[in-house]
Amino acid sequence: MLVVAGTSLAAIFAVACWLTPDPRGFGTHQQLGLPECNFRSVTGVNCPHCGMTTSFCFLVRGDLKGAWQANPCGILLAAILVVLTPWCFYVGVTGHWALTDDPMTWAVRTAIVYIVIAAVIWILRSALW
Repeated sequence: MLVVAGTSLAAIFAVACWLTPDPRGFGTHQQLGLPECNFRSVTGVNCPHCGMTTSFCFLVRGDLKGAWQANPCGILLAAILVVLTPWCFYVGVTGHWALTDDPMTWAVRTAIVYIVIAAVIWILRSALW
């Protein structure tokens, strides 16, 4: 099951390579046939994850500035996935936990830290941009 998870995570980067980053800094996901962000449509304000797909697209092209401008959380999430993807493959193939005997605790802690950072960045972006 973890090999499937690792493959899915790797596919995120493959899709980011295939898509063209939207120059507006958001909306790249619409190239996949997805609708525009409902939060943005209703409020006129970017949601915490607006620009995430665009950020990934810039990041896989080595454009850190573009990734940061689209959504700084994209860089953070990509860093998490860069560690998590090979971890999933290793554990899935070997059947042995790597780096920890308690992955659920690490997953919960990482999720909480990510959510807090994403909220802070969203508040700052909304106030400053």
